[in-house]
Amino acid sequence: PRPADDEEAAEPDLEPEAMHGYAAFAGIVGTRLGELHVALAQPSDDPAFAPERATPAHVEGWCADAIASFEHALDVLGTRLDALDASSRAAADALLASRRDAVRALGKLVPRTLDAQCIRIHGDFHLGQVLDVQGDALLIDFEGEPARPLERRRAKSHPLRDVAGFLRSLSYVSATGQFTIEKAPAQAADRKRALFDRFGQAAADRFVECYRAAAEQAPVRFVDPRYTDRLLALFLIDKASYELCYEAANRPDWLSVPVGGLAALVERLLDHGAADDGESR
Repeated sequence: PRPADDEEAAEPDLEPEAMHGYAAFAGIVGTRLGELHVALAQPSDDPAFAPERATPAHVEGWCADAIASFEHALDVLGTRLDALDASSRAAADALLASRRDAVRALGKLVPRTLDAQCIRIHGDFHLGQVLDVQGDALLIDFEGEPARPLERRRAKSHPLRDVAGFLRSLSYVSATGQFTIEKAPAQAADRKRALFDRFGQAAADRFVECYRAAAEQAPVRFVDPRYTDRLLALFLIDKASYELCYEAANRPDWLSVPVGGLAALVERLLDHGAADDGESR
């Protein structure tokens, strides 16, 4: 076998090929999810599947749900600070300090008169709901989030909620992969940490690119393109908040993953000046 130093030196040569493969598959998933949403957006005589234009009440509900999830997550986080390492504790402290500004920004992120569509969606979309079948992606398990009542799982929502779920799943892959380098030498750890970050971003970019290309075939546009990124940010924060509560209750050793993810999302939200630029009610 080759010495460890040789393996470390040779490993970067494999990185572009491996990253391309992961990103390519993420793109296939994006295409298939977009095609699923296009199919679910077709006119239907069945009221349970007929697309609906989002009303101000729908949008208000999305914002209210995200704010409630976020505030609950911070309440939970405040009781778990002692379980975090120094880096995660700093992110947690920043989150707790941002509470008022973040809630205000979330409330103004999208206008209540947003031009958007509600359709049936997957409802619990993540990597575990995708099978790799001979290089293609098969989407499975359409029962929605098990913790939600059946009525909520059957309710129509915005397709970007599924997009947010998968993007958070990709972030989990990148973040949890970094658990494996905690005891690595500093130089190797830094390089691998950067590799995981690049993997996550490359896969996310390809997924979104392919999803958008497929979703353009829908009979109606899913959302006013001026607010696509803002609505996605709302759903991402909602999802990351749910993840934080889940990990705190079930896998406290993983709590650093959603803490870091939520902190980054909130920092981006505030840096973009959503509280000043977003339309109000």
